[in-house]
Amino acid sequence: MDFCKSNMLKIEQKSVDPVSLLSAGVQIYFPVTEHISIGILFETIGLIKIYVQQHAIPDDILIQVKIIKVNVPIALGLLFFNLGLAAFYTKAVITLLRNHGLQITAEVQENINNFLIKMNEINKKVE
Repeated sequence: MDFCKSNMLKIEQKSVDPVSLLSAGVQIYFPVTEHISIGILFETIGLIKIYVQQHAIPDDILIQVKIIKVNVPIALGLLFFNLGLAAFYTKAVITLLRNHGLQITAEVQENINNFLIKMNEINKKVE
């Protein structure tokens, strides 16, 4: 039993503090083109870091360059943060509407094809 307790204590001592896994700030990206975006990292109140991020040839590799580190008034930092959230939600809604529109378009196309097939069958029976 002592062996099990000592192993359990060792495991508990090696556990990671979940807070240390969290990011030190929030980074929001504003898309400029399809492959380039500007990222603003909000670490503390009034301190922002501005990055330029570019997608490399394979889309899963990103190249990020820090441009500037700026102390801004709290109101300006909150403005950028809220604009970033608004851009994120707007993009999510637009993507949702596009996907829903594509689904509706596919259903309409399928209905039209079924209608044309039935009309051809009716025309063949009449002849």
